[in-house]
Amino acid sequence: MELAIIKRDGKRIGLADAAPQGISLIAWFHNNCAAYSMDHALKHEGYSIEYVEEIDCSDVEDLIGAICERAGITMQTVFVPFSKSRNAKPGEDGKTWRSLNWRVSIFHRRSSVAILETDYSQGEGHAPASKKTAAQMETAARVMRMPVSRAKRDMLAYEIETGKIASGHLWGNSFSGSKPIPAPSIGDVMQSLVRDCDVFDYGSFENWASDFGYETDSRAAEAIYRACVEIAMKLRAGLGSALLAEIRLAASFN
Repeated sequence: MELAIIKRDGKRIGLADAAPQGISLIAWFHNNCAAYSMDHALKHEGYSIEYVEEIDCSDVEDLIGAICERAGITMQTVFVPFSKSRNAKPGEDGKTWRSLNWRVSIFHRRSSVAILETDYSQGEGHAPASKKTAAQMETAARVMRMPVSRAKRDMLAYEIETGKIASGHLWGNSFSGSKPIPAPSIGDVMQSLVRDCDVFDYGSFENWASDFGYETDSRAAEAIYRACVEIAMKLRAGLGSALLAEIRLAASFN
């Protein structure tokens, strides 16, 4: 997959060294045909394309990860037990969203302190126990001497609470498991965080709520909106408008 800078009037607009007044753009091409089509369309509008390098990207997550690596954006994660996470509290429907949870800190090379610290969650479908095949789960259930449904339920509960991979053995009520569940990638996290920056595209909470299907008199919706604004402002302050726009554009390819 080729990473490219798009230019107009001889001025480079893209990557971390983009001109402040420029619009940050990254072209992401699946194959030569798609590259040709994009190249042709952009040239028709007065743009030119400079191919920078070939990067190993199979999806948007990888692309954003490559941009972060180039720009010096790094991340630290700390696992948060489900019982202590924001998702442990039932929602308005009285239900909880079972999930893997982390506290993530985003850093940029121009600052020694985190530009953003926030919570990040993945549904329990990302837990290793959810990804076991039927045969693997049957084997685990047989070892633990319990029905498959209970084995899967208990293994998932163990994983989202401890952040460790349930081994499929049971002593009393505790699973053995010493291997930590892999943390989410920076590409995955940043892809999610920059979606919050969509608030920049709306002039008010009411406009944002209407477009995202929330009631404008909902206090819960307003709290979500304010959280998005806080994240978006911190990302823009820490990364700069050009780099943030570049990552947002990459995320839009999903």
